[in-house]
Amino acid sequence: NVKRFFEDTLFHLCDHEVAYICFLSNYQGSPEEIDAQLGNCITQFPFTQILQSYTCERLLVVPNEELRQNGRGLYSRLWCDWEITVAASEGLPIHITSRNNLDFLLGDPPHSTRDARCGNPNLPINDDEKLIRDTIENNHPESNKYQAIRLFWVFFCVAWGPRLCVILSQDMERVHWFLGYPLGLIVGLLLVNGPMPLLWTHWHRLRGRDGYDVLDSIIKQAALQSLTYRRFRRRWDLPMIGLAGLLCGIAVIIYSWLFVTEDPIDNPKALAGHILNSIGWGLLLWPALEINGVGPWTGVYLMQPWAQWFCGLGMLCALLAGSYIGGKVFCVSRHAQGALLGVLVGMTVLSTMHKKWRFVLALVLDILIMIGVYFLMLKFGCWMLWRDSFVLVLGVSGILVAPGGSLKQKVFFGVVGFVMVGALLAERETCKLETSMMSQELSQCAE
Repeated sequence: NVKRFFEDTLFHLCDHEVAYICFLSNYQGSPEEIDAQLGNCITQFPFTQILQSYTCERLLVVPNEELRQNGRGLYSRLWCDWEITVAASEGLPIHITSRNNLDFLLGDPPHSTRDARCGNPNLPINDDEKLIRDTIENNHPESNKYQAIRLFWVFFCVAWGPRLCVILSQDMERVHWFLGYPLGLIVGLLLVNGPMPLLWTHWHRLRGRDGYDVLDSIIKQAALQSLTYRRFRRRWDLPMIGLAGLLCGIAVIIYSWLFVTEDPIDNPKALAGHILNSIGWGLLLWPALEINGVGPWTGVYLMQPWAQWFCGLGMLCALLAGSYIGGKVFCVSRHAQGALLGVLVGMTVLSTMHKKWRFVLALVLDILIMIGVYFLMLKFGCWMLWRDSFVLVLGVSGILVAPGGSLKQKVFFGVVGFVMVGALLAERETCKLETSMMSQELSQCAE
C-alpha cells in the first residue's frame, strides 16, 4: 500500500511542486496529541488552511487498492471527504491518479459519503467526525454548477450597475456610468456571500438533497475528469483583477499628467471616468496575468510554470493584436472592443489546443454574440452596450459549460441570458451618454 502510494504520487507530481501529505505532515501520535494539534475549529485544521492558501494549486487524489478491495472506496474515510469538500469550494483543480474509477472512490457498489467515518468504523462517532458532518450538513459543498451560478449573478449586478447608478443619481455623466461597475460588483458580492448560500442550502432541502448528495456528485464529476481545471477563486482572483485595474488607473493618471494638454485637476470628472474605465482594461489583462484563472471558460489547467508564462504572453499578444485591429476596423470603442475580441479569440485557441470542444463551442458563440452586439450598438446608438453584454454573456457561458447541470437547466439559463441582453438593449436611453462622441467616431470611420 505505501509503496504503491509513493509510486503513484511521484509519478503524478511535477518537479516544481511541493506536496502536503496529511499523514506525513501531521504528527501521528495518540488521540490526545492529534486533537491538540487539530483544535476544535474545522476552519483552522491544517488540511483546511493548506487547501485555502494562495500557494495551493491543486488537489491530487491518490486512491489505493485496499479500500477498493474491501468494497468501500477512498471516500469511505471522512477526512478525505472533508479535503475534497474544501478543494471543490475553493475552486481548486481536482486530479486523480490512474486508479480513478468509482470502485476506487466510492466502492462497489457505490456508497454515499454519508456512510463515511473517521478512524475505526467500529467505534462510536468521535469529535472530528461530528465537526466534519456538522459542516457538510449545514454548509453544502460548492459544486461547479453552484459556483457558475454565483458568478452569473455577480456579472448580472455588474452589467446593470451603471444603468441603476445613472438613474439613481439623475445625472447623465460618464463618471456615474463607470462608477456603476464597481458598485454593481460590490452589490453582487454581498448577494452571493450573504443570502445566496443559505437559499441554495434550502433549495437543496426542498428537492430532498443534502450536503452528502452534493458531495457524491462532486466525487463522480472528479472521476470523469470534469474538475481538472481551476475555477474562479474569488478570495485570490478578485484582488488580482483589482491590482491590474489599479495599475491601469495609475498609468492613466501618469499619461494625463505627461501628455494631455489640459490639466486633469481642471476636469476631475473626466479623469475619474478614465480611471474607472481602466478597470475594464485591468479585467482584460487578467487572463494574461493568471492564465489558469480563465479555466471556467477554457477548461484548461496548465501545471508547468513555463507553459503558464508562454500562454499568458500569447494572451497578451492576442489582446494587443485585437486592440490594433479593432482600431482599424471598428467605428465605436475601437481599441477596447478589439482587445475584448482578441482575448476571446486567444481563449478559444487555448481551448482548441487542448481539445476542450465544449468550451470551444461556447467561446465561438460568445464571439458571434459580441459581433452581433456591435452591429446592434451601431443601429440603436447605444455605444456602451458591448461592455454590459460581454459581462452577461461571460456569466451565461460559464453556466453552460459547467459540469453537473442538466440540459433543462442549461437551456433555462441560456434563454435567461439572451432575455437579459435583450433587456439591456431595450433599456438603452441611459447608455446614450455620449451620442456626440459616437457621431464623431462614426464620421472619422466614414472618412
